[in-house]
Amino acid sequence: MEDHLPRSRVWDDAHKNVTARTRHLERRQPRSIHKLLGIERAIANEYFRAWSGITLKWKALKRHPIPDDWHTYASRSSLREQLRVNRGATHPVNAMLNHAYGVLVSQTQIRLIAEGYDPTIGILHDRQSDRGSYPAFALDHMEPMRPVVDRAVLQLVRETTFSGADFSIQSDGICRLNPELARRVAQLAVRTTETSL
Repeated sequence: MEDHLPRSRVWDDAHKNVTARTRHLERRQPRSIHKLLGIERAIANEYFRAWSGITLKWKALKRHPIPDDWHTYASRSSLREQLRVNRGATHPVNAMLNHAYGVLVSQTQIRLIAEGYDPTIGILHDRQSDRGSYPAFALDHMEPMRPVVDRAVLQLVRETTFSGADFSIQSDGICRLNPELARRVAQLAVRTTETSL
């Protein structure tokens, strides 16, 4: 947070709350995985709240117009009421994060299988009802690499002037990366995670 996100009042509040929750976690360990995940979720919400206000640079807006809410990042959740989940990205930053995380989980699954592990039997992300099809252990294993991917996406946002043609909006409002940008984000995710391992 300190090195890659612009400072603001929201950043200050989020940083203060993350620090307080982390100190509380150090003093009093949760009694269950469910409680630990609740704390992790609260910290993640504060962390992404600190991202709010990030601005994106755009070009050729007359040829490729964009929604007004794409100029500034507001939330990790969808801005459309019916899509309040991370997977249904309605903002370009979330679409890039989702794509990069997808590449990361795929890379992690491949590595775990090559090392002889079952990527579906996890600990923190375990869903017994979905065991065998949900990559729980891969998701557990990739967690330490998420900040590396976040940093790479933040750097891409800071250094790139996007075009509306880099993204497409589906009929349900979900934002998708167009092929060239998707390839660039995938390569970025692979390169940054490989150099960090």
